[in-house]
Amino acid sequence: MKVRKRRRPGGAETWVMDFRIGGQRHLRTIPNVRSRKEAVEVAETVFAQLKHREMLGEWTPPTRAEKCLTLAATLNIGRERPGIAETTKRLHDTSARHLLDYFGAEKRVASLTRGDLDGFIQARLNAKAAPRTINLSLGCLRTALQRTVQTRRLSRSPVTVKLIPEPRIERPTLTDNEIVRLCKTATARGIGDEVTLLLCAALRKGELFRMRWGEVDLTDATLRVRSTKRGGAGSVREDVIPLSEPALVVLHNRAMVAFDGNPPPEALVFGILPSERDSRRATRRKGAPGHSEGIQTLVRYRFRNILKLAAKDASISWADRLRPHDLRHAGASFLLRHGAAIQDVSRLLRHSKATTTLDVYAHALPSGLRDAAEMLGKPLTARVVTIASCESVRPDGDQAPKVPSPSTGVKSVTG
Repeated sequence: MKVRKRRRPGGAETWVMDFRIGGQRHLRTIPNVRSRKEAVEVAETVFAQLKHREMLGEWTPPTRAEKCLTLAATLNIGRERPGIAETTKRLHDTSARHLLDYFGAEKRVASLTRGDLDGFIQARLNAKAAPRTINLSLGCLRTALQRTVQTRRLSRSPVTVKLIPEPRIERPTLTDNEIVRLCKTATARGIGDEVTLLLCAALRKGELFRMRWGEVDLTDATLRVRSTKRGGAGSVREDVIPLSEPALVVLHNRAMVAFDGNPPPEALVFGILPSERDSRRATRRKGAPGHSEGIQTLVRYRFRNILKLAAKDASISWADRLRPHDLRHAGASFLLRHGAAIQDVSRLLRHSKATTTLDVYAHALPSGLRDAAEMLGKPLTARVVTIASCESVRPDGDQAPKVPSPSTGVKSVTG
């Protein structure tokens, strides 16, 4: 086993360990070392681990096809996995472009190391890229590697891809008065029905525009929501949620106006089918043909812009940053502010765990630390008062000191 220095095409120098194992010669980059002494120590540790795995029969050398597999081919395998939507493919292409610009399309995947990924992260941070953007690229690579292993193009992933921490950004939420004003201005702008459903049913924007009349039960006042948020690629989960009276009135009125109270099950409630619009207008935005289920992206993005105008009419200070998803947050925050149980809110939001709801909406919970302390002391309050009254008169006739209340506090006495 030998350790030597290698210069990359960009000018950077790295340490490489050259060793033979299993009758074959291998090269491996040694990451995060500054001197030859450190490189030799790391190389000896790694070589000992590989020899131990070979002895146990847990290590298999990469085949020639694995050695020749390029980064571009790996990312393309991740892009073509079954069940992936067109919007996800576009996001994948954008994230993959950053990886290809840094590593190059002909980068051998088998030679990827943690040091290579650290260099990519540092380069993106130096380019003022947001941590969220960097994690999208890292997630794209991780998905592609997993898919490559599943399809047996690789025996194992050459590197463990770890995401970097993202700063949590607390977005403002709508107050009770702002919700009332927004509903009025949204009705004036012609999107009152959509805003009511997003608020009352806590729907996501995609769930709203994918909703079909066959999923609405006006008799039982329930809605069957299809969501791809949870589950694997291509999987669809269905949850049944109850509808409040305002949401039920909105759906009943739309059914009466559009279909005389008898809407076909396959018809969209709020979306617009491509056959109902001019094809040129349907493909106006970046030439996109529309959603995979026939919902035009034109309608969804137009709704977002009209919602911002309605928020400005309602005198909401952060109207320019208001998203349709913020209406879902506003509905959940309203419930928690008014004492709804976290388990019920979690089921309405269709979160997989109640802890997810608690993490996201912790700011909406009443911050009553003093009230909690007072409530914890209520069972003992009567006993404390009884003891204090019994000891108020001592046998010697002196007056006992009064028990201080939590509001006044206890003053320290020094003497």
